Amino acid sequence: MHRLSRRDRVLIAIIMTGGWMAIIALTGAGAYLGGLVGDGRQWQLFGGSLGMGVAVLIISRVFLRESLIETGCLLVLIGLLGAACISAARK
Repeated sequence: MHRLSRRDRVLIAIIMTGGWMAIIALTGAGAYLGGLVGDGRQWQLFGGSLGMGVAVLIISRVFLRESLIETGCLLVLIGLLGAACISAARK
């Protein structure tokens, strides 16, 4: 197994940073739109979860070229996380 060159490591770091920034931006936009649509934290959490799901869908299908099953599993996990957050916000 060969070691990565400095250029490869920098490129990987830039790509990972961009991916996380996209996830954060879409989650924030979803939370903002959810707050505009409905009243309360539940809608903000729902919008944030939806935004994160969209970001993960784009990154996993377009850039990582994962299979549909892998992407579906990720989206189900994000949906369960969103449902748990919404349930906790109602209490």
